[in-house]
Amino acid sequence: MLLTLSHEQRVALKGNQYFSERFLFADIGFCIASDNPTYIDRLRRIYQAFITPDLADIALTCYMLDRCDFFTGSCVIIDNVLYEFPQGDRFFGKAEIFVLQRVIDAIATSFLLHAGVVAKDGNGYVIYAPTGFGKTTFVLRLVADGYKFLSDEYCLIHADSLTIEPFARRVGIKQTSPFLSLMHQRVNDALWCDGKYYVKCDDLFPNSSGASCRAKYFLMLSHDAPDHRLETDNHIVQIVFFNDMQHDLQRLMNICGGRIVRRMPQDYCIEYICELPKKRMVISALHRFLQKHHSNIYFFTPVREHKTDFTNTPKLYPMKKSDATFEILSNLINRSPASAFLASQGGKHQALIMKIAAFLKEVDCYRLVTGNLDAMAQLVSAL
Repeated sequence: MLLTLSHEQRVALKGNQYFSERFLFADIGFCIASDNPTYIDRLRRIYQAFITPDLADIALTCYMLDRCDFFTGSCVIIDNVLYEFPQGDRFFGKAEIFVLQRVIDAIATSFLLHAGVVAKDGNGYVIYAPTGFGKTTFVLRLVADGYKFLSDEYCLIHADSLTIEPFARRVGIKQTSPFLSLMHQRVNDALWCDGKYYVKCDDLFPNSSGASCRAKYFLMLSHDAPDHRLETDNHIVQIVFFNDMQHDLQRLMNICGGRIVRRMPQDYCIEYICELPKKRMVISALHRFLQKHHSNIYFFTPVREHKTDFTNTPKLYPMKKSDATFEILSNLINRSPASAFLASQGGKHQALIMKIAAFLKEVDCYRLVTGNLDAMAQLVSAL
């Protein structure tokens, strides 16, 4: 459910006293306010490195509310639009993802790739993969070998210098992580939230935080060897709407030659799994669709089709820069269709392709087929 606030509701919202904190990501200062102090405490701990309490220039104010005077239930309010969210234990994790994406959308001086980053001898290693593929696990395995940690989730690239900046939020350790026992041994300040333990990487591996660097390697984690061109693959995506858009989505599938695999109504949203040809014209059509319906979209992400296997023998294959450019382009324009950075490029994909090409100019690109973690780390160290 979406609700645009009336003038009276906006005045009432601003007149309430909430717990709050101010943060600075890249060039965006923002404030998160809540009626629940636990939410603000969690955000302070997870995003401690970004806290800027005296920040005066606030570009965005986000409300994470268990209740408010003009809506029954939990909600997030951004730019005077109210979004319904599930109540109870699920609220914080769902709301945090949504708020963070809206902040990322507002960044104009950098572009963010959904990827982990480590560094060694000043050279950056970009670990690229879909959500849930094992980026955090592999990033931590490299950090255990002495690589410096910049991020397990977002590769923040400055648009002018093309340097990678650290995105030093806490690392999420799942119950199934091979680093869980080490975390229990070394970390006294773990935050349990939304099915993960959030820890500082420096607590897990002392003095592991890295500094800004230039990318040297782009490593795309994969299940399969590159026996055919990436653009001829189909790929699976998850799109979650606040209000149902089945008719519009089906029309997009008809245009693109895709299909809706399944539709799953939830208590506050409607989730779709779709299969689409992995072609540039399809990526562009999908981007236009996501951009048009941006305010109604809770979440969009590529979906891993198989469980990541860390027991097989891994293999490393050279990757064409044109294929790496295509992967990064589709990641940027569809994960953040309302991106202020894309708008700064005139909304032109060609301008973004040129920026990506400049970023990859001195970068060696590889497809890393996943397998045994130690063997994967050895392959990377041998580069």
